[in-house]
Amino acid sequence: MSEHPKEEQKRPLPSLAENASKVLKHRREKILWGNKLSYDTQYIDPITCLTNRHYFYTKAFTVLKSKFNRENTHSILLLIDVADFKSINMHYGYVNADECLKEVAARLLDGIETIKGDVSLSRTGSNEFALLVGSLIMSSRETLAYANQLVERIAKKFELPVVMGEQECQLKAHIGVTHFVAKEQNIESMIHEASLALEAAKKHPLRQFSFFEPKMAKVSLFKTELVNSFEKEADKRILLYYQPIVNRHFETVGYEVLARWQKDPGHIIKGGDFIPYLQESGYIVDFDKYIFEKVCEQLSIWEEDGSTEMVDFVSVNISPSSFMRADFLLYVPKVIEKYGIDAKRIVFEITEDEHLSDFEAAKRKMTLLKEYGVRFILDDYGTGYASLSCLYRLPLNGVKIDRSMIEDIDRDEKSRKIVSLIFSMAQEIGLKVVAEGVERETQRDLLMAMGCNYFQGFLFDSPALPVLHSS
Repeated sequence: MSEHPKEEQKRPLPSLAENASKVLKHRREKILWGNKLSYDTQYIDPITCLTNRHYFYTKAFTVLKSKFNRENTHSILLLIDVADFKSINMHYGYVNADECLKEVAARLLDGIETIKGDVSLSRTGSNEFALLVGSLIMSSRETLAYANQLVERIAKKFELPVVMGEQECQLKAHIGVTHFVAKEQNIESMIHEASLALEAAKKHPLRQFSFFEPKMAKVSLFKTELVNSFEKEADKRILLYYQPIVNRHFETVGYEVLARWQKDPGHIIKGGDFIPYLQESGYIVDFDKYIFEKVCEQLSIWEEDGSTEMVDFVSVNISPSSFMRADFLLYVPKVIEKYGIDAKRIVFEITEDEHLSDFEAAKRKMTLLKEYGVRFILDDYGTGYASLSCLYRLPLNGVKIDRSMIEDIDRDEKSRKIVSLIFSMAQEIGLKVVAEGVERETQRDLLMAMGCNYFQGFLFDSPALPVLHSS
């Protein structure tokens, strides 16, 4: 028994990094000599002493092309990413971050000799490790079960915090996994599959890991084609449809612009099915700017044709990430003046999300742009994203009730009461209300009775390409 039990409890958590250099050096020698490779630093990562990316590719080729591979010879690749490593660098410094990588390497190596098959562990990126397990004589089902065991085993290695000086840092790992028949796979596909699984794991709010699924490859291809279309052929492939918005007399007073992507001839994809991928890929700001400029160009054409008398406004969706950018205040007036249109014809539809959390900054921007003539409405109200705080803290002109709320108001009493409350609240604070997704006369009549200002939906007209052009 310890003479100082209380002090014993306060002792820093054990850290494999205390003798990591010795462990890693021994492992390095074993790996290199065990595979009959010359003791050459070109295969060694200088920080962790693990084999590096160069060695990983060499090893992967050997595993996949082995003459001993048979129909039931399977392999597993796990890509292990240390989450938020940039923050670790910034908070603890580069020296401590390097020690952290050594600790991770030592933990991953601990017990590696008990893993079945032909095993190699490499550092393949700044904060990424690859565990490749080949020559597994198992069925696909058995390989999947074993891959699950490995994932659980690795996840446990990140449960204890890393001790860096006098501080503790709780690490989190994301793990992407793919398993396959060795003779049927190639290096590029193997890494691509694991990378897609790792990307999915990083997006999951709770789970640390993800296994590759074929649909991931389809989504990846879809995103690649989308980005290429936008970068190279936006004028041909991004189409703008205009859906009429009518007043209480059912007269067309405005339009909402709806983006479509012509993926292939005759294959038109709605905005809701591709815009989220532009957001993920970081293209949403450029996309929003492109759409806004095209709308201003169309308004100028209508003005030249003398057709704007029947168009009070055009409603343009703008992402919060675009709206909150520092240059947004300058960009909007610049484009409006470029095409010589009336700013009062522009209505921005904005949806609340985490980018719109700074209400004071958003309020300042909206106030300045409203003074210029632009109007704002809160989009998708009733979906759970748009909060009451948005309504009273931001200088909005109106709200648009989401189609999911409108869908059952003539069939479901609960839906009808909720929508009625939204109208009452909007009227109390002086906001106009637009109802979208109106498809039946019974919906229209109920909305009329509630005091709806504007209607949009297939009952009145469907979205269409503009037909008015200046001669």
